[in-house]
Amino acid sequence: MIQWYIHREQGIGFRKKNHRVKVHRKITYGKWYVFVFLAWHFFMNVQISAAQTPIFIDDPGFRDDALVAIDSLYNRKPEVARELIRSWEDRFPDHPVWSAWSAMESWWDIMVNLDDISNDEMFFNNMRKADYAASSLLQEEPDHPDGLLIKALANGYAARHHANRERWVTAVKIAYTSHIAYQRFMEVRPDFPDNKFVEGLKAYYAAFLIDEYPIVKPVSVFLPKGSREGGLDLLHEASETAVFTRAEASYFLAYILYDYEHDYERSIIYFRKLADSYPNNSLLQLYYVRTLGELGEFETLFEVVKVLLERWDRKQLRDGDVMQEELSYWLGRYYESVGLMEQAKESYMNALEAGEQFEVTEGRTYRVLSGERLAEIKNS
Repeated sequence: MIQWYIHREQGIGFRKKNHRVKVHRKITYGKWYVFVFLAWHFFMNVQISAAQTPIFIDDPGFRDDALVAIDSLYNRKPEVARELIRSWEDRFPDHPVWSAWSAMESWWDIMVNLDDISNDEMFFNNMRKADYAASSLLQEEPDHPDGLLIKALANGYAARHHANRERWVTAVKIAYTSHIAYQRFMEVRPDFPDNKFVEGLKAYYAAFLIDEYPIVKPVSVFLPKGSREGGLDLLHEASETAVFTRAEASYFLAYILYDYEHDYERSIIYFRKLADSYPNNSLLQLYYVRTLGELGEFETLFEVVKVLLERWDRKQLRDGDVMQEELSYWLGRYYESVGLMEQAKESYMNALEAGEQFEVTEGRTYRVLSGERLAEIKNS
């Protein structure tokens, strides 16, 4: 019937039915347009949905794989960690998380050997790439939770390493960019369990920097309101309840208590747990030993150092040169504490020799300390 009316509309005659024909054709074509519009809208939505970047933090499958991979990264097995998330990278190669992941792989290399500045520029470039990737995602998909989180992470770690190099004003400015991104993230995902970790860091460092570094006061307008104890409380909560950052919250808490608060009794609780959880992470093992040394627990220190040296040598683990240098120093401290000066001198000489293996030897912390202890023994 439709064809008949269309045909008759185009033919000759039947002028009395012309109005009826036009109305019917209009209704028929109207239905067709509605169908075409709905179909177009459906397929466009499918295309748009397919083009959208997945939100990994909301995906239970990614979370499960990422947690195991993060543990491997902390345990200094970056190749294993990458393999654990390889299927996600293959399926979603344009996601900005991979730029951030590459940057984090280099982070531990820097932290283990902080006296070496040769990798700094590579690290900062990697973090800039991660920031760019996150910013590009946010330009296309504003408020994408992963994009906001990665932007905050990239700038936060860059600020943290500038602080390691005591470039405080630069650190504060970059930290502000991280702060803005994470503030927005918390508006988008207010119930995300890891928020307490970031809030704890912000609260502690905002107060610490103003307390300890007057040079920062001119740019303190960029800092949120802070509280040292309040920040530590939040970090403790995050160390027990966070999802992706539970280990990092524990590390930061232990590090702050050790390096800034000099509260070694509390610090060692977290470092002992971290050393047990990540036995291949040389930095965490060394911090545990350092804390034992600060507490004067040299008998325990001696037993721990012997086990670590044997294990690193037997398994040929990463950072063996760093371990040899620092642990030799701590052996010297132990021998001094029990009056065995010849063994102490030998240990300090071993530390000096191990320190010679690095490309830059000048100013290495445990090389300098070993030299000072040797000189003191000789002069006594």
